[in-house]
Amino acid sequence: MIIREVSALKARKAGIFTKIVIAALMVYAIVTLIKLQDRIEEAENARDALTVQVRELQAGNAGLEHEISHSTDRETLEDVARIKLGFVLPGEIVFYNLND
Repeated sequence: MIIREVSALKARKAGIFTKIVIAALMVYAIVTLIKLQDRIEEAENARDALTVQVRELQAGNAGLEHEISHSTDRETLEDVARIKLGFVLPGEIVFYNLND
């Protein structure tokens, strides 16, 4: 009879210990999932920011490609000569606005 009670007590203690271990594992799993969810959100935000940056750079590249493909046009050459180099055509008078 005493042996049965000791065996039942051991089984009950083992059952409680098992429940505590399972509960601890569940808490660990939940905490890990929450941390992973935060990391996923950070990664998605970083991806979205990089996507915007890529689109901006692609638009800039398209503008540069357009400038390169039209760099030998007469109008483009005249604009560069006037704006960047300060050249004028013979007989032209240049007025500068000093108020800006």
